[in-house]
Amino acid sequence: MKRIGIWGAYKSGYISDDILYEALANEIKLNMPDAEIIALADGIPDDGVDFIIIGGGTMLGEPLHAFTYNKPFGVFGAGYRDNLNLDILKKAKFIYVRGGYSKRKLSEHGIDSEVIGDPVCLLSGAHIPSNIKLGMIPRNVPSLQSWLSQYKPDVGIILNKRDDSQIDGLNIPFYITPSSAESALLMIRSCSQLVSARCHPYFIAIMANIPAMVAQFEFHKVWDVMSGFGVTVILRDSVYESVFPAPRFPIQEQMVDAQGHISETCNNMKKVLKEICQKLV
Repeated sequence: MKRIGIWGAYKSGYISDDILYEALANEIKLNMPDAEIIALADGIPDDGVDFIIIGGGTMLGEPLHAFTYNKPFGVFGAGYRDNLNLDILKKAKFIYVRGGYSKRKLSEHGIDSEVIGDPVCLLSGAHIPSNIKLGMIPRNVPSLQSWLSQYKPDVGIILNKRDDSQIDGLNIPFYITPSSAESALLMIRSCSQLVSARCHPYFIAIMANIPAMVAQFEFHKVWDVMSGFGVTVILRDSVYESVFPAPRFPIQEQMVDAQGHISETCNNMKKVLKEICQKLV
């Protein structure tokens, strides 16, 4: 039985990271049903894995310095970050990055790569009607407190696991801490509108045709992925400055266009990942 490790910013209590892991793990399991899939992160031993996939997220930079595993590995859907560890990356068996920006930055360092998209594209799904008119996913509790000064009574807060213990004492009418990546997906798709401090819930909302906005500090990640989908206008307003009104949502045509490109990306990702898994069997 093969043991496949997926390395990223996992086990940190962030909704986005857990969702990415599930997306990759489920797809690998479809192609390698007898394999054992293991989540790897800083400080987690390799547990005897045969191969490691550096998964989605902005892992190709400073985080890569913590990649100390002496195992064969490849990159699938990760993004560029400053302070690249070239010595490690040059050992990769394959490098598929999430967008054109990451490919260009790696090329500047003499590293060849192919654009595959972000693994979040494997998680397309429809909107689920509910009474959550505006869902909010904060980066942390301090940022949540600044949002609460402008929130509406029908706002639902989706918390990261790491923030659950800090919520006592805040006047929040409705909040949920997802118990799993699957429950987080259901909650995001149940929002009529979404404000997110992280890019991956934003992508999930867009794929479900839900008007959404992402924090400005995540914009470079959004642009890296979405520029390949034909979306030329991305809202850059900071969600920490104002809760956005409906007229500032991406227009419907842009969202539909993005959905079509994401669907193509998803199909190609599945095809390439299947080919990778066949070589690993």
